[in-house]
Amino acid sequence: MNKEMDRLGVGPKFAFLGILYGVVIFMLHHSLFASFTFTLISRYVNIILGAVLILVGVPLFIASGIMVHTHISKGKLCTTSVYAYFRHPLYAAWVVFITPGIVIITGSVVAITWPVFLYILFKAFTREEEEYLSEKFGNEYLRYEKEVNAVFPKIWKRYKRIDT
Repeated sequence: MNKEMDRLGVGPKFAFLGILYGVVIFMLHHSLFASFTFTLISRYVNIILGAVLILVGVPLFIASGIMVHTHISKGKLCTTSVYAYFRHPLYAAWVVFITPGIVIITGSVVAITWPVFLYILFKAFTREEEEYLSEKFGNEYLRYEKEVNAVFPKIWKRYKRIDT
């Protein structure tokens, strides 16, 4: 795989299919399953919890994008800040925070499948990125991969930058 990967990696495929699925699932919800909803204690709890998840996810997405762009420009592997907790924080922002937040706010039972679908896409598509990073950064990436989870952070453990 010796060719250089585009700085967006598999992100555009992930985004296109993820957004398409989200649009379809919400169209189905509103047209066929509008009464299939859930409430966590009260509608206000849904809104507050969903908003909190989105308010965590959006800055995570933005910070991750800025950091990876900076590191790619320097030809370096990013292992600090949010990348110390997630190997793929751009995808994690959507899989763990933003789409679950949207699902909780809407209360759509059908839409519960959206973050699950995104996680499946993530697992299917990121192999290519991981192989590329492993080839490009060698042992540095392999050590990082062993210590830092891909999408679900080990919040109880703070990682330091992994030096070669």
